[in-house]
Amino acid sequence: MSTLTTHTTASRDSHSIGLCKFNTTSKAIEVSDGTSWLVYDYDSAISNITSTRSLSFDGSNDYVSFAGDADLALSGASAATLAGWINVSNTTTNQHLCGANANPFSGELWGSTNVIYLEMGVSTFFKANNYRTYITQGDWHHIAFVFDGSGSTNAERAKIYVDGTSLSGTYTGTMPTTIPSITNWYLGKGSYNVYYNGLMDEMALWVGTALSASQISSLYGSGSLGTGVVNSPELYSPNHFWRFEETSGTTASNEISGGQDGTINGATPGNTSVP
Repeated sequence: MSTLTTHTTASRDSHSIGLCKFNTTSKAIEVSDGTSWLVYDYDSAISNITSTRSLSFDGSNDYVSFAGDADLALSGASAATLAGWINVSNTTTNQHLCGANANPFSGELWGSTNVIYLEMGVSTFFKANNYRTYITQGDWHHIAFVFDGSGSTNAERAKIYVDGTSLSGTYTGTMPTTIPSITNWYLGKGSYNVYYNGLMDEMALWVGTALSASQISSLYGSGSLGTGVVNSPELYSPNHFWRFEETSGTTASNEISGGQDGTINGATPGNTSVP
C-alpha cells in the first residue's frame, strides 16, 4: 500500500480544505484537510502485474528472434539491461538465456563449470561462480544482466543479479564502453549453438539504460507476490517487454509502444507455471 504521512502548514504552502495536488517530483498525492497535508507517497511495490502464462524452451532448438529489428538497437549502445523470470529445467547443461554473434551482451548458464556468464565480446566476460547455489533447478528466479559502459572499472560495467542480489565474480578482458556490433540477438540461444532449457516469463530489455542495484531489487521485491503476481518492469520504462502471455502462435507480443515483437521458433507458449 501507499505510505501516508502528514505535514503541518508550517512546512507547506498555504492551502484550503479539500485542495488536492500531485507532486511531480516525488510522485506523491497531497490532500489538504485545512491544517495539514496528507501525503500519499509513491510506492513502486504496488505497481504489479499478474502473469498467467510462460514460454517453454526445450533446450534443443527453441529460441525467440527479432526479425524486424534483429539487434534491437543494442549495437553501439552505451548501456543495457535484461531482466525477467526464469525456471531452469536442467542446471547441469550449458545454456544461453540470451545471446548474439561473437557474444556481445550474452547471458549464459554454464552447468558444466557451475558458472553464470555475462559476455561482452570474444574473450571478454564477467563470470559468477556457484551458479547452482543461486539458481535451483525447477524453481522460479529473477535474473538481470546489466551493462554500463560509463563505468570506470570492469566491476562497474558488467553485473549479474539473481533474486535481487548482485553476484560476485571475476572478469576476463576489458569490458567495452559500448556494445560491439550485433547482427542478430536472441532470447534462448547464442553463438555457441546451445539453447535454453526451461521456462521464461516477463522479460524486459532496456537499451541505453543500466538499471541500478536498487531498481533491480525493486523489480525482484521479495519474490513472487502470489501466484503469478510480480513487480512490473514498466516502473522503469523499458524499451521492450515480452510478457509471454500467448497461448498459441509464433508471436511474442511486445507490451511497449514501438517495441519489437519477437518470433517464437520452436518454443511452446501457454505454460501455466508462473513465478
